[in-house]
Amino acid sequence: MEAEKLAKQMIGFQKTAFNHTFDIVTTVRDQSEKITCSWCEKNGILPDQSKKVMLEWGQFIKKSLEEYKKVVNDGFNSIETCFDFSKTYSQPETTPVEKKQPEKQAAPVGEKQ
Repeated sequence: MEAEKLAKQMIGFQKTAFNHTFDIVTTVRDQSEKITCSWCEKNGILPDQSKKVMLEWGQFIKKSLEEYKKVVNDGFNSIETCFDFSKTYSQPETTPVEKKQPEKQAAPVGEKQ
């Protein structure tokens, strides 16, 4: 039982660490997007097609990060469900199982019992 508790704590720690790290990555990405947009607007030399590609790339990265977070969180939820499932089905039965008494074997024909 202690091993299960320790495993749950480890998974909880990993989930929290992932979420905090992801929040930091998202903040950096948001700031990078703001800087890129500002630079594209103020840069007169950069062709419009290049600006469009850079902005689309930023949106692609944002969407990919959101999908990645969803997949990782689904994985954590699956692991937590497995622990709940194993806990539900690994409980000992509440009623004792009756032991069957061995049946008496019939004596061969012609022998006395």
